[in-house]
This record gives sequence, structure tokens and C-alpha cells, in this order.
Amino acid sequence: MAQLRVFDKDEVHELLDYETLIQRLRDGFREPLTVPLRHHHHLPHSGNQGSLILMPCWDLEGFGVKLLFR
Repeated sequence: MAQLRVFDKDEVHELLDYETLIQRLRDGFREPLTVPLRHHHHLPHSGNQGSLILMPCWDLEGFGVKLLFR
């Protein structure tokens, strides 16, 4: 079983320069990917309304999930 790798913003900046990132995103969106609608969940916390958003995608070689909490 593969290990889940989590990248924080500092690792992303260290490992991937902006020009390479843009090109990889362009390449990725040309490939046949499965990209379902994102999941949006409301999370009440400390009397305020928070949100958790999950944005999955996958192909035959792997998958990725972008998570956003605000």
C-alpha cells in the first residue's frame, strides 16, 4: 500500500518553481482525469460557521485531493 504524502506550502515552494508548476497543471488538465464535483461541508466552530472543501481527482496511476478549511 502506498504512503500518503502531504506537502505543506514551504515544501511546495522548495520543490516546485512557479514555471514548472504552471506547465504541470496545464499537462495535467490535458490528461483524461476523473474530477467529480467538490464536496462542501459546513462546520460550526466557536459560534462561527466554518467550511471544509474537498476536491478529489484521479486517473489510472493515482489520485489527489485538495483540502481547504476556512
